[in-house]
Amino acid sequence: MTGAWKRLARAGLFAGALAAPALAEEVALEYVRYPEGEQEDEAFLPRFTRAIEEIATSAPRGDFKLPPLQSKEPLFALLELGGEPRLLVFDRADAGDPFFNVLYCDADGDGDLTNDPALKSVDAEALPGYLELPPLDLKVRAGSGRADYSLRVTLTSSALLEGGELSDPLDLEDLSLQITPNCCYAGEAACAGGACRLLLADANVNGRFDDVVRLDSDGYEPFQAIEPAGDLLYLTTAGTVEASDFCALGNVLALGQDVFQVKVDAAARKLVLELCADASATLDLPQDCERLCLASEDGGTYVVLFQPGRSASVPAGKYRVAAYRLRRADAEGDVRSLAAAATPRTPFFMAAAGASTAVAFGEPFAPAARVPPSAYEEAAGATPESVPVEFRIDGSAQEVVTDLRRVSGSATKIEMDGVKTHLPKAPAYVILSAAGKIAARGAFEYG
Repeated sequence: MTGAWKRLARAGLFAGALAAPALAEEVALEYVRYPEGEQEDEAFLPRFTRAIEEIATSAPRGDFKLPPLQSKEPLFALLELGGEPRLLVFDRADAGDPFFNVLYCDADGDGDLTNDPALKSVDAEALPGYLELPPLDLKVRAGSGRADYSLRVTLTSSALLEGGELSDPLDLEDLSLQITPNCCYAGEAACAGGACRLLLADANVNGRFDDVVRLDSDGYEPFQAIEPAGDLLYLTTAGTVEASDFCALGNVLALGQDVFQVKVDAAARKLVLELCADASATLDLPQDCERLCLASEDGGTYVVLFQPGRSASVPAGKYRVAAYRLRRADAEGDVRSLAAAATPRTPFFMAAAGASTAVAFGEPFAPAARVPPSAYEEAAGATPESVPVEFRIDGSAQEVVTDLRRVSGSATKIEMDGVKTHLPKAPAYVILSAAGKIAARGAFEYG
């Protein structure tokens, strides 16, 4: 155990794993505020960024108490964190400063920005037009009360970064405001006779850690992987959590063969697991999975199966395979990891109470290539000099492979990429003309 996990273990985070399942179990959660700066020995800590589109040079409506401001045109951004409005005000320490270097925030949520400490730029010699601030520490509404939350805020000006000047009046299109959670919650649960480490991440960057994922295919092209909308749960039985250990936060979680309803209460720092009384449908799985996620057709249930083996119990309903990750060792002992996600083409299946249902996904996998429709639209009937060609791998449920890599070993006979040595060599292609002659040949590139 190394890095952040080692320090958390010393702090007692992983003391007292869950005992055998009862009607309800509570997993203690530890608030993890990320360390300052980049440290090489740090374990993985999830980070997600959201762009804030609505910024203004005038204060929003509301009963906000503002401090005296120095800028001719201060900037205002009204965020929603934990379901409550939080006002950010960007100012200058001196009216003559070339760019914003002070942030006022309603950190305690009382509408008064004068009783919260201002944040000042961490680097007075930073690039002109780039404002980086210390973490903004807040209390946000969550679960039974208010929970600790930490946020990184950055503001940039394209004009200044490119050597130009700020316009007068300010051109808001020139400015980019981004927020990134600077924290997560961590814990440990019992799993198949061992210990399962977990992280909860605010993936949609709204100050909460309890947003159960929904899978909405609206707006997606037929062959496009559907991204989950909600927060993420990372699970592993290995020594440390890795980026690839993510799955969605579901309201049903199966750890091995134990099926639970899930409730996150960040304010009380606990994850409550209640035995699922209606897990009456049995799924027969075509292969062993490290994790498998299912989304119900009505959007009300999202099931996460962690190390389910070849059989799993779930509440009865109509589902589609939302995502999964497999690990396999080849003949030489190298271990590969494959992840896949649903597309709009992925069908739903019925899991009936008291019955077993065979679920299709994964093998056989089929490679496919296509010219995207946008290329035809851009050509507008003309013959272009070049066109993009997309390569993908489809699974048997019309899901698409989103990640394929070697995670350990170096003895495989499978040819690997010369630069990204954890990836297989990119496939080659040959394009034939209508007359059957070779029109083009080459190799795909990793995106």
